[in-house]
Amino acid sequence: EGNFKANLRQGPSLGFPIVRQLSPEETLIVDGQAVDADGFTWLRAADGSGWARSDKIRFIGECGILPALDT
Repeated sequence: EGNFKANLRQGPSLGFPIVRQLSPEETLIVDGQAVDADGFTWLRAADGSGWARSDKIRFIGECGILPALDT
């Protein structure tokens, strides 16, 4: 949590290119999650625009109930 921008990436790992940055006040609706090889959990934007690392964003609700996605 803080006043910084989080990266939205093309896929669920740091190896994917950055699509854009999310502003601190921006809302992102997510529909699934994946864990990368380094053990980080990534959340997929429901509109298909990209993936955000769960420890870099603040979320409302229980993201643990999101379906696990194969990537």
